[in-house]
Amino acid sequence: MDGLPKGAPLPKWVKPELLPTIQAPTLLIHGRDDRVVSFETSLYRLANIPNCRLVLLNRCGHWAMIEHADEFNRLVADFIANN
Repeated sequence: MDGLPKGAPLPKWVKPELLPTIQAPTLLIHGRDDRVVSFETSLYRLANIPNCRLVLLNRCGHWAMIEHADEFNRLVADFIANN
């Protein structure tokens, strides 16, 4: 992961042109105070992945599954149950 030790932005792991080809229902959970991945990244994915849902958690950083474990687990369980 070049750049991380030098303070550069995180590399993009998925080619943007492939996002519209994702066929599975997709759930994005983003912490409002995340300083690792910008909220704009999730907004971009939301706009480009068909059948995508984004949940923004207030007072939450990068580790939503730890910082808001109960809510995170409920969101994931509900998403799986309904998709």
